[in-house]
Amino acid sequence: MTNRRTSQGWKSTALLALFTATAVVLAGVLAQAAFYRYTNETGKQVFVDDPGQIPDEFRDGAEVYT
Repeated sequence: MTNRRTSQGWKSTALLALFTATAVVLAGVLAQAAFYRYTNETGKQVFVDDPGQIPDEFRDGAEVYT
């Protein structure tokens, strides 16, 4: 015979573990960010996290990193 209290405790623990694992996976997916690299007119490599910060003349040559 299964103790009802033990059974409910196991289900609560399993549900909490599933919720925690899902939250960790989603946090990792949402935390991914892209950054961009371009070389300016003086030959210096510039890194930015917003493509809007890349001057128009350098956008075609910009590289994206995720």
